[in-house]
Amino acid sequence: MTVLGSVVLVRSPAPVVIESKGEVHMSRIRSAVALAATVAGVATGTVLAPSAGAASAADPTWAAAASGSGTSAAPSALAADPRTRFEPLRYGASYALGYIRWHARGVDVDYSIKAYGCRTLWAFGYDHNDVLRGFNYRTVCDTTKTDTMDVPVDVPGGASRVLLQFDDETGATRDWESYPHP
Repeated sequence: MTVLGSVVLVRSPAPVVIESKGEVHMSRIRSAVALAATVAGVATGTVLAPSAGAASAADPTWAAAASGSGTSAAPSALAADPRTRFEPLRYGASYALGYIRWHARGVDVDYSIKAYGCRTLWAFGYDHNDVLRGFNYRTVCDTTKTDTMDVPVDVPGGASRVLLQFDDETGATRDWESYPHP
């Protein structure tokens, strides 16, 4: 048994019972989900509390049992990933704006680009040592486009900052901004 804050991880050799909205489910898949949700909850400061009798003695999976509460929480009860608004990057009448959503191993850039001529929005993800770990870009010509682009930053903890760059049709950088992880 391992104690992490108010969460207790128990080695369980049998299928794990997880109570959710009054239903009881027994499966190794659900116990793996409970473990992943518990570990994610511990990492984000969210305490998950599957039922107190969650561990039994016959299955090699981990079960999470809250110390004392006996209530349950689904993985969807985890706190949402942080989000940072980025102000318009501009060149002439063209602009890009949106949000950066920070994840454990990458970021999503939800953007809207209004382009007169061709404009490219670049997103660069840097790790905690300020090493470039991933990038992505979108080019829009003479229209408005709203979409999401994924920027993989496959290191523990994900990106420490994202650099957004707005280029013209020649590839010249016309505006940029760097955003630290919140």
